[in-house]
Formats: sequence, structure tokens, C-alpha cells
Amino acid sequence: MKPLPETKKSTIFLCLSTFIFLCFVGSYSTAQELNCNVIVNGERVQTQEQQVFEQLKQAIAQFMNTTKWTDERFEDVEKIQVNIALTLNGSNRKENQVTNVSEGLYTSLMQVQFTRPIYGTNYTSPVFSFIDQNFNFRYKPNEPLIFIENTTNSNLTAMLAYYAYMILGMDYDSFGRMGGTNFYEKGLNIVNNALGASALNNLEMSGWRNDDIRNRYWLAENFMNPQLNPVREAFYAYHRSGLDKFEKSPEQARRIVLDAFLKIKKVKEIKPNALIITAFMAAKADELYQLFLKSDLEMRTEAADMLSNIDPMNSGKYRKLLR
Repeated sequence: MKPLPETKKSTIFLCLSTFIFLCFVGSYSTAQELNCNVIVNGERVQTQEQQVFEQLKQAIAQFMNTTKWTDERFEDVEKIQVNIALTLNGSNRKENQVTNVSEGLYTSLMQVQFTRPIYGTNYTSPVFSFIDQNFNFRYKPNEPLIFIENTTNSNLTAMLAYYAYMILGMDYDSFGRMGGTNFYEKGLNIVNNALGASALNNLEMSGWRNDDIRNRYWLAENFMNPQLNPVREAFYAYHRSGLDKFEKSPEQARRIVLDAFLKIKKVKEIKPNALIITAFMAAKADELYQLFLKSDLEMRTEAADMLSNIDPMNSGKYRKLLR
């Protein structure tokens, strides 16, 4: 079991709510690991079958929240808070290969985010924010979403399971040094199965191939690449030794965070386009600005210089630390 963050809920409330929860729905339902909120935006799709989008939303949420992804038991307060937003594309013109509800073909952009509670506070830290530009799949209303490991699955269940495992890997990495490896292995296994799946059409294969530096293939590859392990170690130090201890020792925590980013800086010099770094920074830019905003000028200068070097896209934000 991963270490639990402190919570401001009273022990009495937790015990009472857990007891009521168990009485009504049984102990098995507390075993699931994710609490996933899903949004499906179908405004761009010209169709009279708008109810299908609500069914798709419910199907995805049920799949993510009721599948048991690990062998461990998660209490309700331990569940990982996940947000998934699908923006469906296009019209029903078949020649454009865009969302066609009547044929059960969906092309979409998917944004996935998840957060992690910080020990001793009511703050939740954004851990991962990623936009999948090729979240393409086939779906029919009332079609059950079932995932079976080590076999060919529908592209929708394969992609959802992939992100479930990657999220679990990052969550476990944030609580234990290199703690998420077995989940990344599962994610990479899904990639390999998809690449060998003859049932997937060319549209569905988008995102699984290594022909784009920002896709599912490279995300899984980066987390399993030994050359990029220092980023995962920095990820652990940032959360467990930095943010989790910030409430008691803010200056020490800031120093630990800067030392962690020294590791990331060295990796970026070797792998400047590593997706693991850009995805990490996409989630953390605002948080990092706030983290160093109240430090002394010397530390703010050091942070602004290092973070701007690692994450030039947000250099304007980091440079505000010098004002």
C-alpha cells in the first residue's frame, strides 16, 4: 500500500463514512483505484444522436472506475482523482474520416489529467496533464468495454487501460522511488499489442506508432528508458521529499525541488525532446511559479534560470519570479 497523505477530515467522519459505504455497496467496491470524471464534447459533430455521447461518457467512466487495475486495496480516500475530456471532431462526412456516429467511428482529441494530495495539507498537486491528439476508436451504444491483458482489445479499451496504467505508474513513482515500473511495463505491453493488432485500422493506429514525438508510444518508452530514470527519481524527490514536507520546512523543500530539477536539466541536455520532461512541465509550470514566489531573490533567480532552461515554453512565467 502506498503511504497515505494526511487529511483534514476527522477520524470519526472517516470511520463513519467508510462504515456506511461498506454497508451499502460492499467491501469490493472500495478496491478500485481511480475516481475518474469524464467529459465528452460532441458540439462539432453533426448528428441527431446526441444521446450517444452521454452513453459514451458513462461507459468510459464506468470502465475506468470499476475495473480493478492492481492487486492492492484502495480505500475511498486513496483513490486517484482523474479527469478525462474528449473533444469529438468533424461531421458525418465519411470521406473526411471524422466522427461518424451512425457507423460507430469516433475521432477525438483527449486531455487527461490527474492530481495527488500533498501530505499535511488540503492541497492537491497536478501530476500529469497530457493531450492525446489521436484518440480514435470505434464504439456502438451499449457496447460493453472489457479489457483483457496480453491480448488484442478494442482501441477504446486499449487506450483507456493504457492511461490507467500510466497514471498508476506516476502515482506510485511519486510515493516510492521508481515505484511505478510494473505499471509502465503494462502500458508498454499495451502499445506492443496495439502495434501488432491487425484489427485496428490506420486511423486507430495513430498514436501507437513511433512516428510522432508526442504520443502514447513515446510516453511509455520514456518511462521505461533507463537513460531517463533520473527524471523519475526527480519526480519522486519533488513530491515525497519536496511538496510533502513543504508545510513544515518550506525552504528545505524548495532546495530539494531545485536539486531534483538539476537531474532533469542534465537529462534534457542528452534527450532534449524527451516527452517525459515536457509532460511533467506541462502539469507543473503554474505550481512551480507559486512554489518559488515567496523565496528569497537568490533562490528565485536560480529557479527562474533553471526552469526556463528546462521549459522554455513557460520561460515568461518563470521570469516573473525576478520581479
